Amino acid sequence: MPPFLLKIKRFTEKNDKARKKSMKKRLKQLLIVGILSICLVSLIVCRGRYEELPQIEVLFSPEQGEEILAELTEAIQGAEERIYILIYSFTLDELARVLIDKHEQGIDVRVIMDRGQASLKSAVTETLNQAGIPLLIKTGSKGGYMHFKVLIADETVFTGSYNYSKNATYNTDENFLIIRDKRILQAYLEKFKRLWTNGQRD
Repeated sequence: MPPFLLKIKRFTEKNDKARKKSMKKRLKQLLIVGILSICLVSLIVCRGRYEELPQIEVLFSPEQGEEILAELTEAIQGAEERIYILIYSFTLDELARVLIDKHEQGIDVRVIMDRGQASLKSAVTETLNQAGIPLLIKTGSKGGYMHFKVLIADETVFTGSYNYSKNATYNTDENFLIIRDKRILQAYLEKFKRLWTNGQRD
């Protein structure tokens, strides 16, 4: 083969190798971008689903009794829209005072208490009444106890076996759940409103 043709062949082969190398590099870059894009989309979808899951915290008394009381107090103090309470036993004066403060600020405060417990001397019934807080005293729907222990503060539900009493805070074994979930919130709001409306008719 003539020398000039040999040079052309070598030049062409060299260019072909360079193009192939460049193409492989480009394909590798595109592959990496594609994988990262898929991962990013998956992360966004998973994050969205995670945020839709209920967020639940659990506390236990008596070992965390003071922490439970602090959580209730802070939730009431921080509420800006509504404070709805369904409670069997309510004897904590300090919690009653926080409720009264929020009521005087114009927050929608309503309390439903069990009839038997509300009549006890240790209950905060009279304190709430004198403050003008809307208060419904009732038995259970079928004549038993109104045995709920629930606080709905804006978008958060606080529930469990914990009564609003010193005994529940410092002596008895109780559980206390802090729930942030729209569906659970809606279920408790509907139950509260049914009990409130039906109780007003009794």
